[in-house]
Amino acid sequence: GHFLLTKMLLEKMIDTSNKTGIQGRIINISSVIHSWVKRTCFCFKDMLSGKNYNGTRAYAQSKLAMILHAKEMARQLKARNARVTINAIHPGCVNDLLCCAEPRNGRCEWKILY
Repeated sequence: GHFLLTKMLLEKMIDTSNKTGIQGRIINISSVIHSWVKRTCFCFKDMLSGKNYNGTRAYAQSKLAMILHAKEMARQLKARNARVTINAIHPGCVNDLLCCAEPRNGRCEWKILY
């Protein structure tokens, strides 16, 4: 999904940036949960395997893959002197109405987390 879309749009972004002088930006929403992936547990060939599947681990691996993709793309873009940047960011937790819309046990999740 995300990786293919980036690949398909990249040349157009570079061309547009060169023509307009406006820097292109690619932003991937990752997560700090990527750090839950142990070096010994990340295996590309088993990512979609049903064997010992764990949703949290799959999510963490997908976020780590986003970060690795962004780092490699940044390296390639720099080598080409392209006026396009790529970043992977963790959006963080936000104290908003969505977080606290339905308090449980008289407390909102924000108070529990922080």
